[in-house]
Amino acid sequence: MKVKVNYNRETNLVVGYYPDSTNYESIPEPFVEINLSDQVNGKQMCVIDGVYQEYIKPRAEILLDEKKKKIAEIKSTVASEIKKIFTIEEQLNVLMSKDSEAISSMHNQINAILTTSRAEREKLKGAE
Repeated sequence: MKVKVNYNRETNLVVGYYPDSTNYESIPEPFVEINLSDQVNGKQMCVIDGVYQEYIKPRAEILLDEKKKKIAEIKSTVASEIKKIFTIEEQLNVLMSKDSEAISSMHNQINAILTTSRAEREKLKGAE
């Protein structure tokens, strides 16, 4: 049984299969005919110079895909690191706030001790 394989004229990539077993009103051009047993599923196929074959990406396209993949990887890493920085910054702010509260509390205690000491010194001076 034969299958008509429709492909894109510009990219040569296969865009559709039309087996003879199905009665189609029309089959888009361009196409080539192959045996059903030659049909490959699960791989990207193309038609070059009338020959049905597996599509092999050009080196430039492979490099571009790799570049895009690496850029996405780097963006993901940067986003993750930024998230870590914000988390650390939040933790630091909490610690600084607690330290600030502790320092303020110590300051108040020191003032209270100084005030008490002054008052006691005044009493001692008055008792002399």
